[in-house]
Amino acid sequence: MVAEGGAVSIDHTQVSQSGVTTTYGAVAARNGGTLTIANSTISDNADAGNYAGVYVNSASLSLTNSTVANNRYGVRVDTTSALNITDNTFDSNQTGLYIDNATAPGIVNNVFENNSIEAINLVLDASMSTSFANISGNTLTNNGVNGLKISGTVGRDTTFSALAGLPYVIWNGLTINAARTLTIQAGALLKFSSPAFGSITVNGTLLAQGDSGNQVTLTSVKDDVHGGDTNNDGSASTPRQGRLG
Repeated sequence: MVAEGGAVSIDHTQVSQSGVTTTYGAVAARNGGTLTIANSTISDNADAGNYAGVYVNSASLSLTNSTVANNRYGVRVDTTSALNITDNTFDSNQTGLYIDNATAPGIVNNVFENNSIEAINLVLDASMSTSFANISGNTLTNNGVNGLKISGTVGRDTTFSALAGLPYVIWNGLTINAARTLTIQAGALLKFSSPAFGSITVNGTLLAQGDSGNQVTLTSVKDDVHGGDTNNDGSASTPRQGRLG
């Protein structure tokens, strides 16, 4: 089912055992289409390649009060300026939510649990400014990574807002372009995956703007003291001096 420039609205509907590899999603919107899903279950769809329960490419998505379970990607978004994901459960996908290139994603009051690779993965694109101000109230439990994975390129001035209960996890590298600024607000928590891949390359400006009562914290993904067990391995790994990741 594809909103190919048109509009698809789904309410109190179950979509499962579906697979159309040309669209990359059991339910999809592309090329300016609009997809609205409410009170529904998207589950047990193809689990290989880039396939998703819900797929959006250059289109808009509103997903509310729904369950997305047992898919390769629960929701995969490739470029959007209108994204509302509120009051949903993402359960037992490989990746709960994957976003590549979004301006102001609304990700509010969702539950991410048992997603084997990661809860949320967000890739920044040099051509688009991304705001994190509309991300709040999400609960992450027993995911491969219990955090907001971040990678890509800061090509526009960008601010990492403080996200209660949700650490930013620098994964596969983040680059700040020349003449661009990444501002990290007071209270934000950034964790780094490894020295080789979890690094920030600063060609522009990085501003960490903590204060005496509300610090910015930069630490290892293995640090369970700050932000909990982000890499979901219990006590199997611990941070060590001289190795941020």
